[in-house]
Amino acid sequence: MTRTYPERFSEYYWRIIQNILQIAHRGINNHNIERLHLKIAKELKFQNFIRLYECRLTLKNSFCQKNPINGICRFENFLERNRGNNFQKVPIGRICDFDRWYVTLRQKVHGGNIFIFPYLYCRPVPKHKQLAGRWYISCLNRNPLKDYQKISCGRFDKSRVPLGNGIKLDKLLDENSGWLNDGKLCIEYGFCVESMEGLDGIWKFNFHDKLFDFDQKPNMITFENHCPDKSKVISLHIHKQLLEFHSPSFKDVPCTIFNLWVGTNTEEFVEFLQMSHGVRIEGKQ
Repeated sequence: MTRTYPERFSEYYWRIIQNILQIAHRGINNHNIERLHLKIAKELKFQNFIRLYECRLTLKNSFCQKNPINGICRFENFLERNRGNNFQKVPIGRICDFDRWYVTLRQKVHGGNIFIFPYLYCRPVPKHKQLAGRWYISCLNRNPLKDYQKISCGRFDKSRVPLGNGIKLDKLLDENSGWLNDGKLCIEYGFCVESMEGLDGIWKFNFHDKLFDFDQKPNMITFENHCPDKSKVISLHIHKQLLEFHSPSFKDVPCTIFNLWVGTNTEEFVEFLQMSHGVRIEGKQ
């Protein structure tokens, strides 16, 4: 028995069918899958296509959550702020134990077109030349499958910032494009600073931020200094496997928080951790 659908009489339906067949037979690798693709694939019971669609959504969500600093920024009144190139700066908390980090937008003209780029503002970090890490920045569309994401890694400082993909201003302002939601442009982000280069040229580990998969795996031990003022508590997050390598005392210790002894010099303790992880600090043994 042959099933018929009203959409099958439309040219668009047949074009979608061709795309589904190409994707299912691996003829197209980087196709922008839309929800109508999934609807038709379910009608035809194309299980491989359905699994691919669901896998892409799972991967998209995991990229952001794998970074300890993550969230969604909402840029209100995008049209008005764009006219004055005066985009708001959205604070995202502390990174490397320093404040005043934020996500914002910038305009850039290329080939006669104006593009809007989301980026992380990297404030000057005292006693450090540059940082190294990875980041995820995605412009969110009302259709999640059209989200424009960028996953990258590298070194950055005040002059070289973690940058997302640029979108043409004309497309952003098109009401049918799905980029603006009630006048808001939404940006999803995830950042992880792994190491820092000091003024002496020595690279050191970043112990101030949690590991990227800290909430899924028991692979981290946290040390905290003893301080009555909770706002002045310093947390140091160390990979459990590295601690086990240096001391058998941590082998059977669950993922937990250790309080440093009263009177412990935090700076000297951090230097001790750096050296025990293989960092060579001049003048130290």
